[in-house]
Amino acid sequence: MIRRPPRSTLFPYTTLFRSRLFSKFVQKLQQLSYDNLYNIYQNVDKICDGSSKARKFFLDAIPLTGSEAGIALMKHMIVQDTVSTTEAEAWFLMLGFTPKPNSAMITTLTPLLETSTKHPKAILGISALVHSYCKDNSECGDEPEVKNIVKVLSSKLGSNCHTNNDQEKQVVILTLKALGNVGYIEDLVPTVRQCANSVDNSMEVRLAAIDAFRRLPCIYSRDEMLQKFFDIKEDSEVRIGNYLAAMKCPTSEMLAKVRDSLDQETVNQVGSFVWTHLNNHQQSLQPYEHSILKILSSKKLQKKFSTDVRKFSRYYEESLYVDALRTGIHLDGTVIFSPKSYLPRSSSLGLTLELFGETVDLFEVGGRVEGFEFLVESFFGPRGYFPEIGRAHV
Repeated sequence: MIRRPPRSTLFPYTTLFRSRLFSKFVQKLQQLSYDNLYNIYQNVDKICDGSSKARKFFLDAIPLTGSEAGIALMKHMIVQDTVSTTEAEAWFLMLGFTPKPNSAMITTLTPLLETSTKHPKAILGISALVHSYCKDNSECGDEPEVKNIVKVLSSKLGSNCHTNNDQEKQVVILTLKALGNVGYIEDLVPTVRQCANSVDNSMEVRLAAIDAFRRLPCIYSRDEMLQKFFDIKEDSEVRIGNYLAAMKCPTSEMLAKVRDSLDQETVNQVGSFVWTHLNNHQQSLQPYEHSILKILSSKKLQKKFSTDVRKFSRYYEESLYVDALRTGIHLDGTVIFSPKSYLPRSSSLGLTLELFGETVDLFEVGGRVEGFEFLVESFFGPRGYFPEIGRAHV
């Protein structure tokens, strides 16, 4: 192990030196067995004359080891409730960055899914680790460890994702997002579709269910998603969600149907989003570039969907790639309005880094709000504090 330097020599240890020492400490921990790590954990409070700093350094280092022993010790401390909720949630968020996870780690973490009431972030963190594992193991969907994860997650969906309170709804939404992370949900397709199509579910649950299909292999038909997109009686958020899910696996036939639907589209929120999405993707969807250009070259559609960015749904995308360095960055985002409101209902932002041929999803954030119109009216409405401004100028 790394020895503590004498007190007389501590002064030269600047932040840089401390960082190097901490990195070496993590590297040493990576080489230890579970028994050795557990022994350190049992005696960590006796180090540094009883100072709490030793414990903090140890807890910060454990999730960075990325080892089976480290994962097992993290699970032990969470189950025994010897770490705070904040520390546990931070660990769960870091699981997706575990380098080269293996099936043993998945088996170790699976029981934590049963504690999702106390640690809801466990659902997302563990599913992110499973996704990392599956990126390097294309047949992981057939492995019992992954199948067991999907089985445990599916048990949390209840009957068509119906919920009775906010706590149940949060668990269902997180579970649907986790299933989307894993991607291997072929056996659950009928159940998740029912969750997405049930008008008795909240909009948040329906949209999470639609998004759960984002990594479903393209061998599965997207016809039902397209039909939902074409249904003008359906809510615009649901239509856009189904469009995005279908376009994960585009075909020339699909794009031809989208083109025909845009000719008849009566909801500008939907048409504007699809138009901007195709505009931004005409290069990345190169096999279908000709089909997309047919849509974008239509003067009628150009005029129809040249809409105000402040009032209509849109898709944004920016990319930068340096061939010499084999490095690039990709930023995409959405802003989705509803015909029922003059305020955006939802938005999202994702950042992806390409480094030496490897793709890393740095983050994806999003949110949905509803019912804020009254607040705007209270400030800028006819009887608000600033009626002279008016909500149209906000």
